[in-house]
Parts: sequence; structure tokens; C-alpha cells
Amino acid sequence: MANDFMFGIYKSYYEMKLFTKDDLDLFVEVGDLSADQENQILGVAASSATASDSGSANAAQSANTAVSQA
Repeated sequence: MANDFMFGIYKSYYEMKLFTKDDLDLFVEVGDLSADQENQILGVAASSATASDSGSANAAQSANTAVSQA
């Protein structure tokens, strides 16, 4: 299981797309990460992607509204 520092590294690298889910699976298999830590990383990344997608949609909708009012 990874300590807090290494967990942060794995998480950051996954979010930067330097590691894939397959990489995380391998780290769990060899004992570098626990299954719980892998799930935390995957959950955070999925939440971040969803939040940024909805933010983009809101920005586009705001831009369309501004153009309509002009």
C-alpha cells in the first residue's frame, strides 16, 4: 500500500493521463496501491472530468445567452 506521498504521486499522474487504469491495476497487483486507494483515484478523476464537462456546457450556454441578448 502506498504512503500518502506516493498516493498523491499516483493520483496526480493518473489525472495528467501519465498512468492509465491498467497501470493502477498493476500497482494494486504488485502491492504498491491498495484496491481502496485505486478506487479513490478513479473516483476523483471521474468526478473531476464530470465537473469540468458541466463547466464547459455552462460556459457555452452563458455565451449563447449573451449573444442572444446583444
